[in-house]
Amino acid sequence: MPNGRKRAVRARKERNALLALDHLYHPSTESVTFDQLPSIRFTHLRIHPTFGNTKHMTVFEVYFAVKYNFMDLSRLPPIRVFRHEGHLWSVDNRRLWVMRQVNDWHIEGPYIERQSPIRFQEFTMKHRGLNGTSGEDVTFHRDAPHECCIDAWKSGSLDEHIAVIHLNMTLDEVKLLPRCILHKEKCDCIYDEESNCQTLSGMINARKRRLNQIKQTNTETIDKILQEE
Repeated sequence: MPNGRKRAVRARKERNALLALDHLYHPSTESVTFDQLPSIRFTHLRIHPTFGNTKHMTVFEVYFAVKYNFMDLSRLPPIRVFRHEGHLWSVDNRRLWVMRQVNDWHIEGPYIERQSPIRFQEFTMKHRGLNGTSGEDVTFHRDAPHECCIDAWKSGSLDEHIAVIHLNMTLDEVKLLPRCILHKEKCDCIYDEESNCQTLSGMINARKRRLNQIKQTNTETIDKILQEE
């Protein structure tokens, strides 16, 4: 490993150790109400449509998987929230975008500077990059492989686009997959293999397999339900 990379890895480990101690001795003592959560602001002007630590799912696919109940939000690490100048901010901008879109939340904090100065260092650096802008909205870097999703998001047709173009399904077909054939709603019957899947298509296929298993093992019950309808 080149010397530069070794130094970077060592610095990251040292910083993480300091953050762990800071969290241990200075846990967040404040709380955020549900009504305040949608007002959490970004600390970047633009974000990438892919996550830095995984190549399996784009930001758009994670949003889609969470919204349509193929993936639980708890699989994402919590976003770190900071209180500064009367507003709430997060340094985890891509996950914040997902949570704002689905209005479902998994947060850590909020932290204030005097209570958690080490954590505030990252926030301060990112916040400077806003150059005085509000941080209320964010745009995407136009990465070539994902421009179709960016354009669909801008036009308000992202869900339909992902279903039809990326999954080769209609959005109505997608919406039916979280419903249990036996109970006509989201229930434990259909949550089985998706938690082990790393891609959106894998989650969809796992759900289809599970529904087919339910059909095969409950044929008589399903026939009775259909006759009653």
